[in-house]
Order: sequence, then structure tokens, then C-alpha cells
Amino acid sequence: MGLLGSIAALLALKSDDKATKMKSILPQGVDDCLNMGILPTIIVDSLMLDNGETVHYADKACLMTNKNQHGYVRSYGNGFGVSVPFDTGTVKYTPGNLYITNKRIIFTAQEKGYEKSLSKLTSFIPHTDGIEIQFGNKTYCMILPTASSAIKTFKLLKQSKTF
Repeated sequence: MGLLGSIAALLALKSDDKATKMKSILPQGVDDCLNMGILPTIIVDSLMLDNGETVHYADKACLMTNKNQHGYVRSYGNGFGVSVPFDTGTVKYTPGNLYITNKRIIFTAQEKGYEKSLSKLTSFIPHTDGIEIQFGNKTYCMILPTASSAIKTFKLLKQSKTF
């Protein structure tokens, strides 16, 4: 099951949400390189790279964050008061761009953007429509139009041991 589908099932959301309708900006030929076991080089003018840093994946992405709200429902009557606790959960989607370089993972967005060193990567969990990226105790759930290409990029980086 895909990342959006599993969370949608938990929160009773429809998986036809706008997050699944992103148009890919991944350059043509990148998937062919990845299928041949070659890490592609993508030129990105808007990203500040360190010396020796190369972009291997660049595409639209949507960061999913779960917001839990806690509260109480109070009822008063006949001189008695009752408080019943409740929890609700909603998923917030933050659109942006995901870049994977040989040194960092970068998510650029108007809010909730991040950059993390690949050397700090704990794990990546592939899904059919996205990927979960974990750094220590922080996990980022990303919906991607080309999830399989991002997963192949991570696997090739792991094999090349460039980080």
C-alpha cells in the first residue's frame, strides 16, 4: 500500500487528494540512468551546492505532517458535570521540491522546509507513492510523483557509499 493510502485509511481521507495529482519535473532520461545503475547528474540553478556536491534527484514533493488535537467535551446538567476527552487527527500537506544530492537531502517549501546531511540518514522506507525518510527520531513522510526514482537514487547512493 502507498504512503498516502495507509495514512488515508487511518484518518478516513480520500486518496484522490490534490497531493497525489502533482506533475513531475524530473528531467527525462533520469529514470533510464537509474535503471542502468548510474547516478544521474541534474543541474539545478536555484540550489546552493557545496564544492563536490552533485544533485542526483530533483522533483516536486509534498510533505505530510500529522496534527493531533486533544480536547474535552463538557456537559452540565442536573447539578452534575461530565468531561469526556477526545482526540482528532488531521494531515497537513506542504508542497515543495525534494532534492537528493551526494551529500544532503533538501526539501524547499514556503514552510517546513529542511536540509539534512546524508551521513545522518537513519533509514528510508519506500512506498508506491512516496517515501519515509528518517533522521534519528524525526521522520519525514513525502508524497512524490516519481517515488520509484527517489528510492532507486537512495539505493544507488547507499551502494556507492558516497556519504
